[in-house]
Amino acid sequence: MNIFSNNIRGIGCEVKRSWLRDCRIKHHSFFVGLQETKSTEVKNKLDRQIWGSLNFQCEVIDPVGLSGGIASIWDPSLFQVSESIKGVGFLAIKGSWLKLRKNCCFVNVYAPQDPLRKRSMWNNLFDLINSDLDSSWFVFGDFNVVRLPQERLGSTFCQNSAYYFNEFIHSIGLLEIKMGGRRFTYMHSAGDKHSKLDRFLVSLNAIETWPNLNVTTMPRVHFDHCAILLSASQLDFGPPPFKLYNSWLKDPEFEGILRRGWGINNNPSHQLFRSPLSMVAGKLRNLKEHIKAWRKEVTEKSRKEMEELTNRINDIDHLAEQGLINKDLLLSRQTAYQKIMEIESRRIEDFKQKSRTT
Repeated sequence: MNIFSNNIRGIGCEVKRSWLRDCRIKHHSFFVGLQETKSTEVKNKLDRQIWGSLNFQCEVIDPVGLSGGIASIWDPSLFQVSESIKGVGFLAIKGSWLKLRKNCCFVNVYAPQDPLRKRSMWNNLFDLINSDLDSSWFVFGDFNVVRLPQERLGSTFCQNSAYYFNEFIHSIGLLEIKMGGRRFTYMHSAGDKHSKLDRFLVSLNAIETWPNLNVTTMPRVHFDHCAILLSASQLDFGPPPFKLYNSWLKDPEFEGILRRGWGINNNPSHQLFRSPLSMVAGKLRNLKEHIKAWRKEVTEKSRKEMEELTNRINDIDHLAEQGLINKDLLLSRQTAYQKIMEIESRRIEDFKQKSRTT
């Protein structure tokens, strides 16, 4: 069971949607919860781009103007939905986890900023969970509140808001899954304010069914919130298949690869005894091997560059969490992010060809 959650601050950017799709596929997430979509076009339009296939179902709460918006997307072959419940600040999807015939409810939260509306949401969630204590509950997303003073840096800790949040958690019997990867999930654009606003809360019977649950944060690249992943297992997804994409034709190295691959002859002393078709077939095999070797080199180079850029952003974020941020570091982070956007844009073009979209 893998659940992906992220406050995305607007779903309109194609690079964001590509990144979400890649994360969903890479981590085999059967459920994706997004907050602050800022779009009325998620359901029946953008949801397919986010999921990456046709095997999904989606439910949303549309934003008010350009503010807010919640989207939940899931795999119906694993989770059969019986009911969706929409409230102020949350979207609950109830149903059955088919493999275990276990009733579950996944509550995607984007809590209001206003303390009174937030308290009202806690009360509504308490009543909802209390109405079905036999189901396993997973409550996750952006709660817009912290539980402890050490979950904030550079901003004021509100004791009153934390009290009511903790009271809700304890009174209904939810447990927070320990988060690995970093202390905070939100960073202000100036790099001087940090908070742990995103988390996973689960019921005790969920822990009993899935005892190895863990939460991991992902690098904060495209958003000011880290994506968080709840998982119960580690999976190996295997190597990617060989493909030929139109975008390769734009690479200045590709012409040289074609010339070298096509120019090599197999057994040149036997050329007179071979048919034209067999000669062409041999050239195509050579060409394919040259392209595969070239793509392997390019892919590895791109992977290392993405890793270096992501690590650079991560390092700067960690320095910012310690109050060591400055203008040069912020500029370096912005430059790294722009390079990541360029790499991701090229990958989007390949994905369009693969999915036969334009």
